Amino acid sequence: MGTHTNPIIYRFCKVQVPSPSLIISVFVIGVPSCFVVKNIYLIIEETYSGITEENLNGSSENENNLVFANPSVLSIKVAPSVDLPLIVILLSSLPRSGSSMMGLLLSSMDDNSVYFFEPVRTIRKSKCKVDAKCLGDHLAKFYNCKASKVKECRRSSMRVIKLVRGSLEDVGYVLSDSKHEVKVIHLTRDPRGALRSIASAGWNSNPERRCKEVNEDMEISALLSEKYPGKVMNISYERFCIDSESYTKKIYRFLYGNDHLPKRTVKFMTDHMHIQKKKKFGTYRETSSHYQEWRKEIKLKIFQRVENDLFCQLIIKKMGHNLFGTLDKL
Repeated sequence: MGTHTNPIIYRFCKVQVPSPSLIISVFVIGVPSCFVVKNIYLIIEETYSGITEENLNGSSENENNLVFANPSVLSIKVAPSVDLPLIVILLSSLPRSGSSMMGLLLSSMDDNSVYFFEPVRTIRKSKCKVDAKCLGDHLAKFYNCKASKVKECRRSSMRVIKLVRGSLEDVGYVLSDSKHEVKVIHLTRDPRGALRSIASAGWNSNPERRCKEVNEDMEISALLSEKYPGKVMNISYERFCIDSESYTKKIYRFLYGNDHLPKRTVKFMTDHMHIQKKKKFGTYRETSSHYQEWRKEIKLKIFQRVENDLFCQLIIKKMGHNLFGTLDKL
């Protein structure tokens, strides 16, 4: 059986049948379809050439959990459970900050990895929304593979969990769990770029609230870095885009202690970071120029709301960016 470079993508359906059969959905060329299979290996050849946030967001709005499993995990040879897998929590304080691409990049670093897409969405309306311990326990169900119907999760040596609209305070509770090797990557982006993209997608930008939350996360990140040395890494979306290869090596060193990137990671970078595809929700980018596109596209109203808000001003300066005052200076 051949090995694919792209991950197989699974979406759990909410169909209940009186059968031990595995019920999953596979995205094939962007079209989700639910069906029952007796054996997960029957779908090993189903591949998807380009994952998009548009598909993912459409599914997650229905509060279904997503698992992306690298094909090499789905081997006919049954591997034993991994006693101490590497748990990587990717948290982006703002949507539209490159977290989908970063999550896929991380999952490419281990051919025995699984990737959970925003699992906390399923409890966002519950009491866990304001309870860090509750959210931490919920995350633990995923990285312990107790919430997953995919047996391969238990055999994975790397489990990536992407969180957006979460809080680093919640993640701090997970870091206190000494039973697991947990590392956190906090991804930040200039709010003018992120909020411009959020507004263009038709979502509520709300700069005042969002910038306040980003500032809180940045403060907590500093505290967690001090409390848990070597467990927290902060990544600037802009700096990553400028030199993606160097920053990918830094990330790999943070996770594994060396910067010898696997071939599949190098290929992912070539395929996803050095190509221009004009899709609003795609993960294919010419990263060296994409991060500056907001300067040409931001609307005056959003620009003014961001630059006039005190918390937005604060985090822009913390991130090392300049305030422009007027669109003419962009």
